[in-house]
Amino acid sequence: MLMDQEQDQGTFLYHTSCPACGSKDNRAVYSSGTSYCFGCTKFFPSDGETTAVATKKMTGLISGDYLPLAKRRLSQETTRKFGYACGTYEGRSVQIANYYTDGELSAQHLRFEDKGFKWLGDVTNIGLYGQQLWRDKGKRIVITEGEIDAMSISQVFNNKWQTVSVPNGAASAKKYIAKQIDWLEQYDDVVLAFDADEAGLAAAKACASIFTPGKCRIATYPAGCKDASDMLQRGMEKEIATFVFEAKVYRPDGIVTGVDLKAKLREFWTGGGSYTSYDTLYPQFNEKCAGIRKGEITMFTAGTGIGKSTMVAEIAHDFMNRHKLTIGYVALEENTLRTALRMMSIQLSRPLHLSTEGITEAVYDKAFSETVGSGRFYLYDHFGSLESDNLIAKLKYLATGCGCDFIVVDHISIAVSGIEDGDERRIIDNLMTKLRSLAEQTGVGVLCVCHLRNPLGGGPSFEEGKRPSINDLRGSGGIKQMSDTVIGLGRNQQADDGTRDISNVYVLKCRFTGDTGEADTLEYSKRTGRLLVQGDQAAADFAADFM
Repeated sequence: MLMDQEQDQGTFLYHTSCPACGSKDNRAVYSSGTSYCFGCTKFFPSDGETTAVATKKMTGLISGDYLPLAKRRLSQETTRKFGYACGTYEGRSVQIANYYTDGELSAQHLRFEDKGFKWLGDVTNIGLYGQQLWRDKGKRIVITEGEIDAMSISQVFNNKWQTVSVPNGAASAKKYIAKQIDWLEQYDDVVLAFDADEAGLAAAKACASIFTPGKCRIATYPAGCKDASDMLQRGMEKEIATFVFEAKVYRPDGIVTGVDLKAKLREFWTGGGSYTSYDTLYPQFNEKCAGIRKGEITMFTAGTGIGKSTMVAEIAHDFMNRHKLTIGYVALEENTLRTALRMMSIQLSRPLHLSTEGITEAVYDKAFSETVGSGRFYLYDHFGSLESDNLIAKLKYLATGCGCDFIVVDHISIAVSGIEDGDERRIIDNLMTKLRSLAEQTGVGVLCVCHLRNPLGGGPSFEEGKRPSINDLRGSGGIKQMSDTVIGLGRNQQADDGTRDISNVYVLKCRFTGDTGEADTLEYSKRTGRLLVQGDQAAADFAADFM
């Protein structure tokens, strides 16, 4: 009956306030000049002026009927509440979403059956869809990504809960919300219920950032649900109410409350209250640093030819062979053949790059299958410098795509040495920051090699036995700052007293234990090519006799 009465009055133009009951928007104005309030059911005859004014304002807009949307499970009450009509445009069926500017109908968003869209009218200063329905402040308001989603949520709350939509989806959501920020800020809570896709989540975070901290919440849809309309069509009214009520206060990425850490802290306690550390071949190093952990950067440094690359290779081989970990190897000063031979040489305690004499094919193949061919060893085939983002991309793939537990980067200095017109110090700073982020995000351990700068003043060089310090790292302060552990190696290559192959290990920094100082004394054997604790070298020599 009301529908018939509405149609008899001519074309619907817009909603406005009712002077009889005080409703803000329940009175519908028609082209005949008459109006009708759906709140108090009062009919207003033409006043002789309304028709001309309304027709002038509404030029170019179309009218339609308020009908239930059965497929969407939206009632006629809901479509009437929001002024969402069904009509025709140029002979095609459309759904019509009415938009207002300062309480006056100014534009219409048409939705075609093929899901195409078109705007009619003046969209310059339109508000949010449904904004004209609600008072200027309240406890909570929900913002969706589309008109139908807004009506779906509103219907769940009997069309009494403040719900609006941005006009043009996720792409322009921030722009339209920013225009209405003063109005929205009057509510105690603002809930963003955008679509459950990448664009929706990104838009929600972008919009949330412009609100007063603590005011905005982001709703999380149940698994498998893409938006509020999808949920309503599935009959999930209770779940819609739940995800609106349980929407979490937005915090920028990385900001967490202590409460959020409860599960991690419980896991740490049930696991014995310790981090997983991997011991190395070097016992005093293990004692001072409690081994090496994934998710950390361990930096190794020494003078030229002292043995830093050899020490890192020993650790990588031990992790792969004894701990059964997967290793990624980025050796920028040698080709992949040399790196592969390095691993096999450690396995056999024979420097294969110098000679394979006496090594049978069976022994050679066994060494391959236990190291390079184990399925737990990956290499990056590149020599020399490369841009830092490119290097990080390769390291990230090794960590996430190949499942590497630790990655060797040998070495930092050459990675940026060939980049023209660049500030090496700044470039290394940036690279170390990205390495730090990579370790944190992926949980991969990074075993890194860097050089020492030339010592200032007189005295012996690092190749002549000078003990390295953490301030001797070459290139950037970011190396010592971003590294969790820094290990120095020192020996005198020119010694004539039989100690030229004896190296001392120094813990220059260990964030995990706080311990520093001299650790193991190592010996390099030219016969085996191994860098081991002095007492262990004899065992390696003995094993080499049986190759």
